[in-house]
Amino acid sequence: MSKKIAIAVISSLLMSQPCGFCVNDKLIQALDEQRVNLLKEIITELIAGKMSPTDAQQLKTGLDEVVQMETAAQEDQNVSDSEYASIKSALDKVQSQITSATNAKKVWMGIDANNTSIQKKINDALIAHKISKDQAISLTEEEEKLRGRESNVNSQTDFTMTLAVANDMLALNGKIDQLAAVGHTQ
Repeated sequence: MSKKIAIAVISSLLMSQPCGFCVNDKLIQALDEQRVNLLKEIITELIAGKMSPTDAQQLKTGLDEVVQMETAAQEDQNVSDSEYASIKSALDKVQSQITSATNAKKVWMGIDANNTSIQKKINDALIAHKISKDQAISLTEEEEKLRGRESNVNSQTDFTMTLAVANDMLALNGKIDQLAAVGHTQ
């Protein structure tokens, strides 16, 4: 009879716990912080030019999947140990992918207001008579608009705008190459 009483007491204690055998809220907060820090790392490497915009977008998609996992796990306000482990594992996977996608050297020009590589490329193409003066002026105006957008982006929190600027910079770089390849003679 004492076993039945002990089991009943333990069962009632477990049932009265707000989370039963759920994971501590501090652990979930730590996962949230880890996810935010991973996003900042992605943005930092993208801006530095050590990660391509394509890789950054894929990694952000991985973090978005983690958010979905967190949301689903917290719906019943009871994040189990296995749900926590799954979320932690997904974050660790994204961390590993960030490490793999980050290059020691630049893979593209990056987003840097002090970077003059696009302007230099425009000037070089103009001097080599590969583009016209009007084309150089137009390209320079596009570059200045990008620099203006770049300075208005809070790059530590706004992944979408940072990625948009990065893609637009790559597009402008490609446009310069394309115009220079066609050539212009005066």
